[in-house]
Amino acid sequence: MSPLSFARHCLSRVFLFAAAMLAAVSADAAAPTRLRDYTHTAWTMRDGAPTEVQQMAQTSDGMLWLSTTTALYRFDGVSFSAYTMPPGAEEMKQILELHARPNGELWMADEVGGLYMLRAGRVYNRSPPEQGAAVQGVAFDPDGSVWAANGSGLLRFDGKAWQRYDDFEGGPKKEAWSVLADQYGQIWTNNSEGLFLLDRASGRFRRMLGTAAEGSLVASPDGQLWLAGKNGLVAVPMPPQQARLPRPGHANSASSRSQAQFDRAGNLWSLQCGTGLCYLPRAAERATRGKIDLKGAEHLSQSWQLSSVAVNSVLEDREGNIWLATQNGLDRFHSNKVLAMPIPGERGDYSMARDTEGNVWVAEPTTSVAWRLRQDGTLVPDRSEPFYLVANDRDGALLLAGRNALVRRFHGKETRILLPPGHDGKPTEVPLFGMLDDGKVLWIASAEIGLRGYVDGKWLPRDAFHFPPKVFVSAYGGRPGTLWLGCGDGSVVYYDEGKLTTYDGAAVGMFTAVLPGPEMVVAGIKGLAVMRDGRFHPLHADVPEVLQGVSGLAVASNGDRWLNGSRGIVQVRAADWRAALAHPERPLRYRLIGAQEGYPGSAMVANRLHSIFTSPDGQMWFMSSGGIVRLDPAAVPRNAVPPQVRVAAVTVGSATHAGGGVVRLPPGSQNFQVSFTAPSLVRADGVRFQYRLAGVDADWQDGGTRRTARYTNVPPGSYHFEVKAFNEDAVAGAAQAGTVIDVAPALTQTLWFRGAIGLLLGGALYLLYRYRLRRALARTAEKLHVRMAERERIARTLHDTFLQSVQAVMLRVQAMAMELPAGSARSKLEAVLDQADRTLGEGRDQVHELRSGPDIVQAVTTAGEALQATHAATRFTLAVAGEQRKLQAQAGEEATEICLEAMRNAYHHARGTQVNVRITFGSAGLVIHVSDNGRGMTELAIRQRLEEGHWGMLGMRERAARIGASLAINSRPGLGTNIEVTVPWRLAYAEREAGRMLS
Repeated sequence: MSPLSFARHCLSRVFLFAAAMLAAVSADAAAPTRLRDYTHTAWTMRDGAPTEVQQMAQTSDGMLWLSTTTALYRFDGVSFSAYTMPPGAEEMKQILELHARPNGELWMADEVGGLYMLRAGRVYNRSPPEQGAAVQGVAFDPDGSVWAANGSGLLRFDGKAWQRYDDFEGGPKKEAWSVLADQYGQIWTNNSEGLFLLDRASGRFRRMLGTAAEGSLVASPDGQLWLAGKNGLVAVPMPPQQARLPRPGHANSASSRSQAQFDRAGNLWSLQCGTGLCYLPRAAERATRGKIDLKGAEHLSQSWQLSSVAVNSVLEDREGNIWLATQNGLDRFHSNKVLAMPIPGERGDYSMARDTEGNVWVAEPTTSVAWRLRQDGTLVPDRSEPFYLVANDRDGALLLAGRNALVRRFHGKETRILLPPGHDGKPTEVPLFGMLDDGKVLWIASAEIGLRGYVDGKWLPRDAFHFPPKVFVSAYGGRPGTLWLGCGDGSVVYYDEGKLTTYDGAAVGMFTAVLPGPEMVVAGIKGLAVMRDGRFHPLHADVPEVLQGVSGLAVASNGDRWLNGSRGIVQVRAADWRAALAHPERPLRYRLIGAQEGYPGSAMVANRLHSIFTSPDGQMWFMSSGGIVRLDPAAVPRNAVPPQVRVAAVTVGSATHAGGGVVRLPPGSQNFQVSFTAPSLVRADGVRFQYRLAGVDADWQDGGTRRTARYTNVPPGSYHFEVKAFNEDAVAGAAQAGTVIDVAPALTQTLWFRGAIGLLLGGALYLLYRYRLRRALARTAEKLHVRMAERERIARTLHDTFLQSVQAVMLRVQAMAMELPAGSARSKLEAVLDQADRTLGEGRDQVHELRSGPDIVQAVTTAGEALQATHAATRFTLAVAGEQRKLQAQAGEEATEICLEAMRNAYHHARGTQVNVRITFGSAGLVIHVSDNGRGMTELAIRQRLEEGHWGMLGMRERAARIGASLAINSRPGLGTNIEVTVPWRLAYAEREAGRMLS
């Protein structure tokens, strides 16, 4: 008990007699004294448990190991699994003894005297040389050695070899029955010759008892050793110690006992009373003359009380549970967090109140008895008359509802208030099911007389009050004359001396309680809701049933909320409650004290009374369908043992891979499941997990009580899976477990496959591009051919018609001129004929160019000479690369005009000193490059010229587009301008030249 709790109890003892009584009962909660203070659970074959369980041990990871006649099993609190022996256990026979070492090792003794050690998934043979004599006990020496008692004597293993300790070392001459290492580092052993203790100084044993020391050595929590034999337990004489030390914490969980075991509270669990189990609370304190008598022990000897009355051994685990290994399965006794009060009652319709002397009163209508709890915790019935209900009035007086009157007890004085008469005007004798004082009106309710109010010494009917219909539940409103009422239509009504204010509370379903307090809370069969901003907002929990059927709410001194509901007692810490009020849509964090902690049934609801009673010193009483239980909110037993989590397996389809280390999954394993566990032998269903897969989960995922995590569509790669656990009391595990999961890529997910697909796609796109380019070139070439054919037709027409006609006219004129005499007329006519002949030649040349196109080299040479002649400061050079080929007419014309326009721009605008033209007749096509070293232009200026329709540049671009050529203009200020025209070969060269290139 903390100093604060102690001070509070002391003050309460000064002012209230009840506190002394409640403090005494509170001590019982910490140390159970009756078997009914434990919850018993049995596992048999129906639950997956093995049969013929012989011995038990709990290793440091929290796992419970069970040896049977056929195999070795493990139990994590949820499921049993047969353990497949790893290499090294080929010679092992049936296991008779199990002993867990604090370092995680598990030592196993078989039926033929073999001794084996299991560590890190491997078995090591540590059998003593004298095999054939079964090992009956194992003890671990603080110096690291191991002691074994068997049918041939006592032996010690130093890690390399066994040494026998017989009469030469003062030890037993023959067999050793048991061996024990106590908290002082002393080694004890016993047999039919006596009891022996190792003297560390001399390395020899000395005899502590000279007579037969029958039984097995066990230790009580204070460190006292006992011999548990057939006739009970006898204290072992122990040498005096400078300081008394308690036994080690792992002493009871290291190995089960076949005779008896003291638990950490000093209670004795014995198998020495014939069949079944004997339980003797605080047994060492009851010893007389160094002996514990089992005659006063509780005895479980019926087949319905245990999985089997043939009990083989008993063990206390590190969390305080008591385990029994039986022939038919496994039994567990877990101390309850709440204490049941032995108050008779058939229906569980209780009511509680206190009197002005501080006593707690309980009434139950079916027995018609009111019970007073005395200071020593015993129940005293008040049989002065039948009482159905108890309550307190506005002054704190105790009200007891009798058959025809209310009995009021106030500071030792008793007065009576007769119940109102019935409809016939005669006194009524009816049981009440409701009684409430709001500070101005004393309300009662019964099936016979309905609702009545007592005001100024008179009973008034319901009609005298402005009261809503179909009231299910009610509670004091906090101010005299006020009530909170839950009605059948789903409304919550605030009643203020006849004035009604209505709220909608239908979200919680049929009401089970209205719970005024720091916040207004309503409860129903669907859940819980809290008032905020004039409206009721439902609260949520991960298990909805936890907040359903709540009929009581109490606020502890530290601000924690305690609820009494359908699943048991719910504790909500003050901070979590505030978080829920701020965000009602989020799940409420809570702790449940339910059936496994001793809570019987569900919260009392039938009588619609408040089901939590708080005594003056803060003790809480919870009324349930199975009785009344009591709890001290300041001293609730808490499981402080952190769970140890481990990754059990990674499953892909039907294949399972052991967890831990690195798990390599085959290709195509993008969907997998990770299983994990954290052994908890108290509330395995209360252990909560959080996990994450780095690279997939952005943050920790709340898995609740689930022990698996499923992932889908996980791409190939290496991932680190982590998991951590919290026990039922939110104690976090000391460490988190993890495993590396390597997901191998499938063939289609490998980099080289994706690269190959990329190359194939690139190749396909390139081929598609080439195909579309060839189609475009073919269409352009076809257009050029059509145009060329048209030009040829025009040329033929001009040659065959116009030029021939002109030639004929010239011949006739020449003939006429020949007939004229020599003279001026003939001379003039011959001059006209010479000019006509020159014109006809020019026409023939034009027709020739129309059919075959211009000579680009000649045209550029002529234009360059002319431009240089007018711009003497600018030099001109022409270079021709490749074999000159005949160009298609239109392509040649357009390309020539583009080149000439570029030359003119260079001479007229560039202001440079050099203009260079290079014409390349290549296999890929015709390339014309015109450059100068003039002032250049910016890209913005080029874009503006094109957008503004500058005729020179725009014309060049349009000409290039007409023949399917590409035009590139590059220029930088101060670095000149470069213009390049590229005409594909199929469009540039005449048909025979293109055919020659293809060949």
